[in-house]
Amino acid sequence: MEPNYHLLWELERLRDEYRAEPNNLRRLLDPIEQELTEIDARLAGLTPPSDEHEQWAYESFREARGDEIEGLLAVAFVIAQTHVTQVVSRTMRVLEAAKFAGKPLTAFAPSTEVSRDHVLQTASDVVPGTEYTQVQVLDAFANYFKHHEEWRGDWATLKDKKARKTAKVIAAAGAARGFGGNFRAGAEVLGNGSYKNVGVFVSIISAWRSGLVEALENAAHEAALL
Repeated sequence: MEPNYHLLWELERLRDEYRAEPNNLRRLLDPIEQELTEIDARLAGLTPPSDEHEQWAYESFREARGDEIEGLLAVAFVIAQTHVTQVVSRTMRVLEAAKFAGKPLTAFAPSTEVSRDHVLQTASDVVPGTEYTQVQVLDAFANYFKHHEEWRGDWATLKDKKARKTAKVIAAAGAARGFGGNFRAGAEVLGNGSYKNVGVFVSIISAWRSGLVEALENAAHEAALL
């Protein structure tokens, strides 16, 4: 039996054999990583003052650098999210091709209406101590940066359903309302404890992409489409 070439084409687009998309993401994140590395070096070179009158200036300097780190990490989350969205879109196209052929990939997703969250939950490692995958956490912190200025009051009672879901995910990863280190908390649970290694986002997305391809291929074989 011949394979379904429409589905095969969409699978190849998702596979990204020549790693063009990870390389593009790496290039976008490199300047941020360089800036974070320079900040880290400046902080490492600080010596706590013996003069108590200098303590305020010392603490203010460290706090300002912390704010810079937060801002840079937030941007890195959003840049990485654009690639998450691309992977989700290409996964959906594979599923649509199978559905068009009359053989939905029920081994990948029992329902024919697959949500973005289902794709984020599939083939990505769960963050220890939470029920969420690495990609879900990455995606949620990007959404938090884009929308948190709109949030009012306690996170558990936010009126918008998507905002409440975002808040629930990032809270599980260590974020909290009023905390000034939320993006650092997100970076830590994703394996970037030094804060300067934002390239870890590339590894997370690449591993997830590969896992999705494998899961979809297995489901397509089961449906006799490959």
